[in-house]
Amino acid sequence: MLIRAHVSNGGVFTFTAFLLMFAMLYLGQGTVQAQESAVLSRSVGIKDTNTSPDGAIALLLHAGGVPGGIISLYDRCLQPSPQRFFLQGFTLQQGLDSIASIDASRKWAYRNGAILVGQQLQTRTILSAILDDVEFRPSDALTLSTQRLLETGEVRGRIRALKFDEGMNPVIISGFYAISRTGNRDQTLPPVPPIHLHQVTLSDSLNSVAAINGKAVWLYEQFECGDKATFRITWVVK
Repeated sequence: MLIRAHVSNGGVFTFTAFLLMFAMLYLGQGTVQAQESAVLSRSVGIKDTNTSPDGAIALLLHAGGVPGGIISLYDRCLQPSPQRFFLQGFTLQQGLDSIASIDASRKWAYRNGAILVGQQLQTRTILSAILDDVEFRPSDALTLSTQRLLETGEVRGRIRALKFDEGMNPVIISGFYAISRTGNRDQTLPPVPPIHLHQVTLSDSLNSVAAINGKAVWLYEQFECGDKATFRITWVVK
């Protein structure tokens, strides 16, 4: 349908391009919302188990097959402590909301196909560093990709600003509740070319690494005790 409007000078202004642009934007938003709804409505569950909130979240993301990251901050020399979790018959959204209702620091968001838990904490961490240019090679190991991100000038500057020990090696591939995914990568597929991102936060960069490595999940932990602060990044689903 073509809609015309007469303007003051007697000419005719066509809204065809505007209508097409609006329709494409509307359909695009609808597709994104449908994808998000489909992901968050996946059935997940945790049997009666004792684990930390981080461990419970990792189990939920693993069950839902969703990549992402978890941010945890522990001040006053605190350490993660186990709790009892029993989340049977839940959707992914219900499970995440349940944990967030117990621990307000576990607020989460779904964006670009990945979930970030504890997003409101990242301004206090190195994860808020904005990287000018990032290149990911899907064939690289998770630890190698993570180490390259930590060695960028932007992240090193953030590490210095937060007064972390620059000599430490805070990347580990597995933790106490690490989960290995099996059968999620087809080795017969052709090589995937490098992926380039510009002006992205470290947290979004890690989520991109997670997504291209078979829906992996990373955990960022920051420990503050007196005048000392340390951090570590663990791939808890790989």
